[in-house]
Amino acid sequence: MSFLGSSVNKIFNIIYKLQNKKIYKYEQNLCKCSKNLLPKQEFEEIKKFWKKFDSNYKGYEHIKYYIMSGEVNKLYIPDSYFYKYIDYYYNNWVKLKILDNKCLYKFYFNNVKQPETIAMKVDNFWYLNDKIITLDALKNELVKEKEFVVKISCDSEGGKGVKFYSEINKDFDEFEKNHRDLIIQKVIKQSPIMAKLNNSSINTVRVMTFKSDQEIKCLSTIVRFGEEGKRVDNACSGGLVVGVEPDGRLKDVIYKPKIYKKVETKSNNVNYHEIIVPKFQYILNKAIELHSKINFSRIISWDFAIDENDDIVLIEANFYYGELFFHQLCNGPLFKTEDELLSILNEVNKGK
Repeated sequence: MSFLGSSVNKIFNIIYKLQNKKIYKYEQNLCKCSKNLLPKQEFEEIKKFWKKFDSNYKGYEHIKYYIMSGEVNKLYIPDSYFYKYIDYYYNNWVKLKILDNKCLYKFYFNNVKQPETIAMKVDNFWYLNDKIITLDALKNELVKEKEFVVKISCDSEGGKGVKFYSEINKDFDEFEKNHRDLIIQKVIKQSPIMAKLNNSSINTVRVMTFKSDQEIKCLSTIVRFGEEGKRVDNACSGGLVVGVEPDGRLKDVIYKPKIYKKVETKSNNVNYHEIIVPKFQYILNKAIELHSKINFSRIISWDFAIDENDDIVLIEANFYYGELFFHQLCNGPLFKTEDELLSILNEVNKGK
């Protein structure tokens, strides 16, 4: 059994490395724009710095950050390097694969409010109140709900695995049939303050935490919200992102990453910069507290909603692929000093 388990882990590691290599190449070619956009001397300095850690460094990603933010800064971590090396080094993807299941959140995140669960599908079995039920029995239960949300409980990303329903229809039947692991939850009624950003989507606060040898700390916090009429806040679905000041106030600049564009900070008679995230410090403390319960992952991105009672609601824990680009775009480099960044890069480089 030990030999079999070891072999399975090795196979998973090979798969993840190949997957990571593919992502690396994709990110490297994501923004092949003219290198002349960056001042030559500054570009050469950035290139010299990163070539020491990544022989394949091209510079396109720093140009991308420059186009979007207007800032030239070698401390920006290239997305490709982050996902191929840093994220993979600090997070044990093989072991986290088991934890990355929303159906299990109630067991190891029992100290934070979560959306109310109606039913769960685990390994093709439907459960209601921890008892196995038939699909027909599930549908009879869902008829009682005015609206519900169905989520892929494993490996969902970009809002693609989230569906809202007000009735059982052919789309629901198709979605249910095609996924072995799902969770059905009641729809959150969000805080009126967060609804000002967009009242059709559940807008979330994303906090990235990092576990070092000494402490767990928050590296960056952003708010994500959907376009008018959209139900999800994910940027790849057209959503918007904005950084958060230390006091919880939203920053001046809002971005629409899908089209690499800044947007106005005032829309629908709402000045976004005047919005202060409710219970902001509590959210940061809760993210740190939750991270302390998780092993095998030193970098986690947490998604929190705020309900109509201003209670904090955990939506998702991203144990890998925590959307570095959004954090750095809104808040600048993830690590703020060269010494801090070098300590990370040197540690990761030794572990390659």
